[in-house]
Amino acid sequence: MITNSVNTAKSQPALKYLPLVLFYTYIILFLSIVFCLRAVSSIAIACILAIGITESIVRKSAINPRSGLALFTLTSTLLFLLQCLSLFYTNDRSEGWKLIQRSSGLLFIPFGLLLTRNILSTATVRTLLGHFIIILSGGCLYCLVIATIKFFPGAPSQVFFYHDLVEPVLHHAIQYSILVFIGLVWLLEN
Repeated sequence: MITNSVNTAKSQPALKYLPLVLFYTYIILFLSIVFCLRAVSSIAIACILAIGITESIVRKSAINPRSGLALFTLTSTLLFLLQCLSLFYTNDRSEGWKLIQRSSGLLFIPFGLLLTRNILSTATVRTLLGHFIIILSGGCLYCLVIATIKFFPGAPSQVFFYHDLVEPVLHHAIQYSILVFIGLVWLLEN
């Protein structure tokens, strides 16, 4: 199931289990994103970064600056730095630091993807995205079941819409709809 697109994992015992660990770390990340477990997603992102840095150091691999993922990482980093600059002219620094903390994913997630791009094969990435769809479907089903349970005793039909619908997974309705959109696009393309 988990294959490596690079032969270094076979030649270096230190990297033997790296694809498997990375695979399950991504599964944990997907679970934490769908069910809004912020602490778990932060730990998963840190693990993905650590795996990517370890693999890059052991393989002594360079990043192709002209790849699409490298350019996306660069623009995400620039957006994050622009948000950091806003701390210099804000009146409410504590709210500014909260914004920086919330948007740190703009920096760390693309960087983690860039560093781990050579560890997982294309087939494994497809498998991961399939698992993401299953996890997302489970989250949507959970929300619908909770809304149905609320509806039958007499709750208004509003429990099936927007923020009330995704309240059981502690998500924002628009952010959750973006996750569903990503899943639908992947399903339609594959």
